[in-house]
Amino acid sequence: MWTTVFSVAAGLASLPLTHAFNNPPGVDIWCGKAYRASNASFNPGGWFEQPSYSSTPLLDLKVRPRMSIYLETDAKGSLLVDTTVSHIVGDSLPVQARTNYTDHITNTTFTTTSELFYLPQRTDGGSATRIDHRTGMLSYIQNQSVTWTPIFPYTYYAQWSLYWDTNTSTLETFASQGYNVIHIVPTGTLSETPFPWTTFDPYLTTSDKQNLHLQYDVLFDPTNLTRLTDQVTHIHTHPSLLLYYTADEPDGKGNPLNSTRLAYDLIRSMDPYHPVSLALNCKDFYYEEYASGADIILSDVYPVATNTSWSTVYDTPCNATYGCCGCDDCRGEFEDISDRLDQFYEFDAVVGWEKVHWGAPQAFGEETFWTRYPTAEEEVVMVMLSVNHGAMGTVMWDYPSSDGIERITRELGPVVTGEVFVGFLEEGVRRVGVVKGAGRVDVAWWVVEEEGRALVSVVNLNYRGTGEVRVGLGGVRVAGVEKVLWGGEGWDVKDGELVREGLGGLEAGILVVDLV
Repeated sequence: MWTTVFSVAAGLASLPLTHAFNNPPGVDIWCGKAYRASNASFNPGGWFEQPSYSSTPLLDLKVRPRMSIYLETDAKGSLLVDTTVSHIVGDSLPVQARTNYTDHITNTTFTTTSELFYLPQRTDGGSATRIDHRTGMLSYIQNQSVTWTPIFPYTYYAQWSLYWDTNTSTLETFASQGYNVIHIVPTGTLSETPFPWTTFDPYLTTSDKQNLHLQYDVLFDPTNLTRLTDQVTHIHTHPSLLLYYTADEPDGKGNPLNSTRLAYDLIRSMDPYHPVSLALNCKDFYYEEYASGADIILSDVYPVATNTSWSTVYDTPCNATYGCCGCDDCRGEFEDISDRLDQFYEFDAVVGWEKVHWGAPQAFGEETFWTRYPTAEEEVVMVMLSVNHGAMGTVMWDYPSSDGIERITRELGPVVTGEVFVGFLEEGVRRVGVVKGAGRVDVAWWVVEEEGRALVSVVNLNYRGTGEVRVGLGGVRVAGVEKVLWGGEGWDVKDGELVREGLGGLEAGILVVDLV
């Protein structure tokens, strides 16, 4: 096997890195745009190209295995079949006028392809992680178990040199605060070559004992596949490994367009048991090229306490073709987060792939573009707004944070990692709710029809309170409130809708309801 792996690595190393940016020589860019006052604006390019509108309906047929991988011990599997009718992507549908007549019925055949990964059960002590393509939920097995456990990853990025490297007891402290994943950013001595495994291995052992799963940051250098090979060789059988993380804002930095895909292909050739993730910073800069190198995409959107139209660092304006304000093409509102997630899902639909998306809520401040830390209430809004718009995990940047943020995220942790919340995200169908009586109130439902129950997440994006709000969902009637997982009480049911006399400023609520 390893002879094959090294042959693959050598083959990938021989592939040229692709650069295709519009900046003149010597002009620094972020998200493809000049940002220094000494440089002029130009068209950065890289914008996602939408297909032309088709006046006739199209069948966007997709067929794929429900799970990203199956093991030989899995007793059954299933396929997901999507037959979406679109005017953007797909194959032409035969259209006939509706009239009464006798005709011969004929069949029209549509074809598509997919991949199925059917792998041996692990016997080397390693874990396995799979993605549910219906929901985006991750689940894992460890220690040769045959039972998959779902997980909603909830954690922070934490830099090695700023927190972890003092002692392995930092892992025990971190786990005790309710987080279920660790993302150790390899700064300081972890960025050295060769990698200091003798220093790092005790942390891996401790993570096992604390049941902390690893989002392992390989610190990928596009010009050094040998280092990546060493990292994966050492870590791929570790029982706490949940997934890999290969690139932090490669689109902002202007990494070679095929760099993320090169890393992805190498990792998958060595370890098909774990998915790959990366974080994107730009609103719309070669999304398809960079996102092709991961199964899971994190969105770095940091809208709190920053001027998004004028760069306080570089003294330039910020717009679609110029400037860097720390939050690319943002308005400085919470909706920047939900808009980015919605946009990426729309891109995915056009490309025809199924990416999982996570949030990366802002948990820092008092530096560069950001004048203060978010408040505790703002932090919860950013976390739950991400979840409402399809984020199936959150990794906040970064830890340690302010006292207020650390307190509130400790309190929220048992809720979003708990069995009830995770169960609804795993089994339910996420739908956008309807709100009456107030603007900028974001609502999502996860309906489990078989149980006659739903999870409802309500987030007030206003800094001021609201009057009476009514929360509903088309075709669904609420019978009663079963439980409030987060937020205030006071929810009633009227005419099949949830009703509250008012929401506090930046209030978030998570409820379990019974349906009629």
